[in-house]
Amino acid sequence: MGRQLAIPVVPSILHRLRYAKHKTLGQSYEQIATEEKVSPKVIQHSVAMVETYRGLCDLAELEACQIAVVVSNYELERLALNRALQAVRRVRDEKTGKVLYTEQDHQTQLQAVNEMTQITESLNARRLARFLQQQQTTNVNIGIGGSVSGGQTYEDRLREIQRKRKELEAAPSVIDVQPEQPTPEPSPNWDKDSEESA
Repeated sequence: MGRQLAIPVVPSILHRLRYAKHKTLGQSYEQIATEEKVSPKVIQHSVAMVETYRGLCDLAELEACQIAVVVSNYELERLALNRALQAVRRVRDEKTGKVLYTEQDHQTQLQAVNEMTQITESLNARRLARFLQQQQTTNVNIGIGGSVSGGQTYEDRLREIQRKRKELEAAPSVIDVQPEQPTPEPSPNWDKDSEESA
């Protein structure tokens, strides 16, 4: 048998308040128990209950459950889409009820194509969201360019490059260069040159 997915029970407000006191305010089990006049094990149980619920209802767990449902029904979905893409419509005689002819059911086929397009868009949107999240994390942690505290995004870096390029284009195109002074040609008489320099 496949994996049974249990729907967790939402913890009551009392359990969530105990959890908040312990995790957010930093109170110990004993402090909360003394305040509420219960045993520390009761508080520990409340905190564990909320943590379990949060773990089961985490977005990653939710996505894993959705994936499990999709994977377990993959073959049925594939067959249903295949049948819908090949759908035909039978035209019957109104008086006798006999099938006169069959023709392509374009409306059903187009709905199947639309469904496939939505599935593809959904998958691509998830991939894009993950990619952008990774890019954003990378930009914040590494800091492309390193000049902005907390890092620059790709768009910030691109704007900076475009600004510098415009500054270079606005710079004067003629560069005033001083010509080099000619160096004296060495004379063929090496002995005379060394006597004059001495």
